[in-house]
Amino acid sequence: MKIRRTISILLALTIAALCAFTGCTKNRASEDAETIDSENESVTDEIQLLNYGMSSPTVYRSCEAVNGVSVVNDTDGLSLINESTGKKTQFYEGTAVRDLLFNGKSVIFSDQIINDDVKVTNPSDYYGDQWYVCYVDEYDLESKSSHTLFTSNGIDPGLIYFDSSCLYYTDVADKNVGDYKAVESITPSLFKFDFESGEKTVISEHACSAESCGSFIFYNALESYPNQSDDYVNPGPIHIYDTKTGKDVKVDDYGELLYSENDRFYFIHIINKNDTITGGEVKSCKSDGSDVKTVIKIDGRIARGLNHYVTVALGTWADDDTKEKVINTKTGKDFIIPSLDCYYLDNQLIASSEKADDPKIYRYNDSGKKELYVDLSNYNGVDESADLISKTENGIYVCGYVDGEYVIKFIKSDN
Repeated sequence: MKIRRTISILLALTIAALCAFTGCTKNRASEDAETIDSENESVTDEIQLLNYGMSSPTVYRSCEAVNGVSVVNDTDGLSLINESTGKKTQFYEGTAVRDLLFNGKSVIFSDQIINDDVKVTNPSDYYGDQWYVCYVDEYDLESKSSHTLFTSNGIDPGLIYFDSSCLYYTDVADKNVGDYKAVESITPSLFKFDFESGEKTVISEHACSAESCGSFIFYNALESYPNQSDDYVNPGPIHIYDTKTGKDVKVDDYGELLYSENDRFYFIHIINKNDTITGGEVKSCKSDGSDVKTVIKIDGRIARGLNHYVTVALGTWADDDTKEKVINTKTGKDFIIPSLDCYYLDNQLIASSEKADDPKIYRYNDSGKKELYVDLSNYNGVDESADLISKTENGIYVCGYVDGEYVIKFIKSDN
């Protein structure tokens, strides 16, 4: 029972994971880091994910932007970028940062360390008898200072959402600390950390994946990972948790979230027979789980959910799914593409050029035709091997390797 993630998630995961393992030394934020000039920039709590929309225990963000200011995580550590000037200012030197959240005022991030006090059982082939955890820190843009909020139970605390009072994240359950066998087969728990009291509370014992939609958290309460490959996510019981009221509701037995719009949540309900996905329905509900409606029915083996698009594999596992049917769940229209040819970025379907020496990024329109989205050759300073992270009103974010170092750059449109 597998639903494929997008190519952009795979790319982001691979690059971020490489950066995350390059070091374990804990470094404090630089006290002399320059502040971003934000006199003309309003600050809101709305967070724009540049890499992908899903926050999960195995996927790490490497770039987030709010109102023209971004936080990026690359070999330089953590840096702020001002889109109006293009200036990049480092504020944290650690290269082992795992995940980050940014709301325009402060950055919350996690950085791996080794906890020598934990006695390891069932040692991991990769980590041996060492138990990795993370410092979870907060950096304040105004005071240019950081402090540690808490130490996680495991190496992969998935940071989901924070407001003025609490941080919501996924982490290894308390009872599984020190047991790599449990960690590799059981999904983490969903936690809430109270900034004032310093106490953490378990919201759900299992949370395979979790995404914030405003002040709501939509998560999959799958108990274990049937498949540990990073390019798959396993659908399970889906829940909506209201961070303002603390109310948790189950909205479906087997599915995954697509998107949120106009105070409604849209999700795929999976039909599974004989261990094979045979179809499903796109449904919607209110934030309290009520008023469930069927939007569209889907026949065939559902491969991926890409916001308001769903793809159906037209091949078989044996022939590597050579083609997919893309269905626009809002209009009901569909078109055929090569399998995994597109991913979801900047609120649209994106496809890269099939030629290695052609630095063009395309988008699919609703008729299934490709249109030029970004020609990277038009931007001075873009290496030919660079990958597009996102396009904004002010320019583009790209990532790649320069002299063996992984870097994220913002290039203004007028360059």
